[in-house]
Amino acid sequence: MNLFNKLFKNQLGNDNVFPKEGDDGIVNIENDTIICEGNHGIYSCVVNLNDLQYAYIVIGQNNLVSLFLFDYHQNYIPVNYKGFKNVYETLSSRFKFNDPVFFESINKKEKFKKVIWRKQQSPTYQILATGYNDYADGFEIQSPRKQFINWNTTYSELEKSEHVFFQKSPYNQSILKFKYPIRIGNILLNDFGSYFDNKRKDVAVLNFYTHCFDNQGTDRSYNDLKEILKRDLTWIIKIMVMKETIKKTSTSVLKELICLFAILTIVIGNLMVVILLYLLKIGGDIPNC
Repeated sequence: MNLFNKLFKNQLGNDNVFPKEGDDGIVNIENDTIICEGNHGIYSCVVNLNDLQYAYIVIGQNNLVSLFLFDYHQNYIPVNYKGFKNVYETLSSRFKFNDPVFFESINKKEKFKKVIWRKQQSPTYQILATGYNDYADGFEIQSPRKQFINWNTTYSELEKSEHVFFQKSPYNQSILKFKYPIRIGNILLNDFGSYFDNKRKDVAVLNFYTHCFDNQGTDRSYNDLKEILKRDLTWIIKIMVMKETIKKTSTSVLKELICLFAILTIVIGNLMVVILLYLLKIGGDIPNC
């Protein structure tokens, strides 16, 4: 084989571009499970491929190159572990990894992270062309006969609703889910829930969460939600400030609103954003919620 062919094959991701496998650990695939065992236990992990959400090539400290796999757990598999080549090729064939990005990045000498695969998701949110301004009041279950749930609803009250059901998280936590989409203001959410492991059931539900994906698995969900919240919440803040000025009450309506969104956590794609309603711009301390 001449030099040109060797170089051409290397550019395509030929075997030669894989790092030499050493004795620091071993990795292999058994059915739908990856088993990685490091000699010192640092990178030992078990990956459930049926739950795989995304994959990155990562270069960390000491230029250690790893394949990062997220199956609701963070798993780092060093590329120099024995068996890595076979594992990677099997994964790439099954999930259609971005091989050019992987092989172009594998020899970098600085900290680096790049996605090479992301699970395609069905859209889980919709921006409504409506003018609702009831963010501070609660959320609406989109059942045939719609039901509005106040943010002050307790755990015990909510779990009795005919529109909810329970399931276990990948971490064996109890999660309350809704049978129908949920509307919060001008946002429709298909995947809305709350962790129900709080020991007290006579208090308002402390937090809710949702996973927001567009149909391409991109950052579009983040930008969509950021823009609608920026538009809607800025308007709501102005209304609340006007009401507070007029009423001159001792309890700030604005602070109550801040409390509400300080505990409403929205997971946008893979980025968790805690909405504090421009607290720093408004000034003042976070109120006691």
